[in-house]
Amino acid sequence: MNNADIESRVKDLLSRMTLEEKAVQLASYFPNGNIRLGIPQIIAGEALHGVVLPEATCFPQAIGLAATWDPKLIEEMGVVLGKEGRALGMHQCYSPMLALARDPRWGRVEESYGEDPWLVARLGVAFISSVQGLGDERYGPDKMICTPKHFVADGESLRGANAEQVEISEITLRETAMIPFEAAVREARTGSIMPAHHALNRIPCHANKWLLKDVLRNEWGFDGFITSDNGDIIKNFHWDVESGHYMARSTEEAGHLALAAGIDSELSLSNPWDGAQRAYGAQLVKAVEAGRIPVALVDQAAANVLRTKLQLGLFGDPIPEKFDVSRSIERMKENRTDFDPWAEAIRKGISLGLEPEKRANWKEVVMNPDHEKLALKIAEKSIVLLRNEGGLLPLDKSKLKKIAVLGPNAAAEIPGGYSNKPRYFVSVLEGVQNFVGDAVEVVHAKGCGLVASKDDDIPAAVELAKGADDLRAV
Repeated sequence: MNNADIESRVKDLLSRMTLEEKAVQLASYFPNGNIRLGIPQIIAGEALHGVVLPEATCFPQAIGLAATWDPKLIEEMGVVLGKEGRALGMHQCYSPMLALARDPRWGRVEESYGEDPWLVARLGVAFISSVQGLGDERYGPDKMICTPKHFVADGESLRGANAEQVEISEITLRETAMIPFEAAVREARTGSIMPAHHALNRIPCHANKWLLKDVLRNEWGFDGFITSDNGDIIKNFHWDVESGHYMARSTEEAGHLALAAGIDSELSLSNPWDGAQRAYGAQLVKAVEAGRIPVALVDQAAANVLRTKLQLGLFGDPIPEKFDVSRSIERMKENRTDFDPWAEAIRKGISLGLEPEKRANWKEVVMNPDHEKLALKIAEKSIVLLRNEGGLLPLDKSKLKKIAVLGPNAAAEIPGGYSNKPRYFVSVLEGVQNFVGDAVEVVHAKGCGLVASKDDDIPAAVELAKGADDLRAV
């Protein structure tokens, strides 16, 4: 389908949709299909270093991917992510994370490709162009929409605290944090983008027209749809447009500001259609009907989403009733509570907004042994030895009697944030034990907890360390 056909189809669909049906298109991680008009659902999820769905391949965390310095390897991984994501029923991934890690206190450094704009841009382009495809392969049957995040400069936050204010000059912004995103748009043609939690120079990124319209769309030519971060329009922890940044006097005004700035799709986890914490749900419909928010803003946002659904080739696929939130809305109007697919999903503990529909051959795709071989290859190339003082490594088992492995992560299975459970995992403790075998005694103590002091047992770790061999003398 060429661009003219797509635009004609979008225009036709909008002309036949009710206001409520248009608003439904603005929901992410939430039912957004429409059986009446044959509009498919987009299922979204995480894929930072592997699709976060059961059985999918887990690759090294993003900071490890960066340590490979190898865009070709990232491209190979991206092809796998696209295949596995689509086989498992995912269409959009909230990845990659393109923030520059400029403050080691920032808790999201592990999700990043590091501090260098050039490296982050090259790996970001490699990720997006392979997950989405380029040229004739773009949005093919084994490709997903990418959503690079968080636009922009969240790695520059005050004191390194997530979502804190960012004060930065425009020239510094353009020469650092914007470089990976500009490359994602101009080179990789990313299909979506997610703004950052924080306020950029006092204006929340989720209500920043200069950022999302002047720069992103008008200057760089972005033509996809913008997805909000979770709850960042209204009622998030402390960084939403209304009660976090205090830019709006009401939830309705916050929704209006976000829509006017260009936020097309709202991510608002666990919040029902008519809930006070959903900006683009029932309260948006009421505000438009009352004339307080222009319907043209809703039309534009819905058009951006519909266009991508058409480009992705989802039309024509069967639409399960559970993906059609308009049915739920009709039943709610009748005061019936027996048909609410979102509530049902929550009750069942489904990890995605709604359980994705797997392809018949999903096991054949996901269990491909070549995917595990690639994960191992990337893991091996991601290893970084900072300094091997005195030829300490590899350990000489013939010179050792006791090794103490200390720390809260030593025996833990922690592949990093936004991770699927890996099929294979060897902890540091297990790795040392496997290497030395029975020839050397290996002892372990946590020493402390990661976050809670009640888990501290530092004296026990100290005693084990005293009884172990001094590796500096080996």
